[in-house]
Amino acid sequence: MSVLKSLSAYQMYRQQVRLRVGGPDVLKFLLQDESLPRAVACCLTQMEICLRELPKNAMPLASIAALRQRLNTAAVPELAREGLHEFIDELQLGLGQLHDQIAATYFA
Repeated sequence: MSVLKSLSAYQMYRQQVRLRVGGPDVLKFLLQDESLPRAVACCLTQMEICLRELPKNAMPLASIAALRQRLNTAAVPELAREGLHEFIDELQLGLGQLHDQIAATYFA
C-alpha cells in the first residue's frame, strides 16, 4: 500500500483492481496497467505514440516492441516471489538501450 501511495496510485489501484492490496496484484498494476501514467506499460505506449510521428523511428520502435513483449509475457505472480530484481534490471537495460537509440537518432 505504501508503494502505491508514494506513486499517488492507491485510489486508481482500488478503482481498477477492486481487490485487497496484494504484492502480485500491485506489481502487475505498476508494470502492465495501460491507464496508470506511472506504469511501465503506459509509459511505453506514450513513447510509441510520440515516436510514430517522427522520421527515422524504426529502431526505437523495434526496441519499444521488444520491451513491451518482455513486459506482457512476464509471469508477474512468479516474479513477486522470485526474480523481480533481475526482471527490473533487464527492463532498465532495455530502457537504457532505447534511450541510446533515441539519442543517436535525433540528437547526435
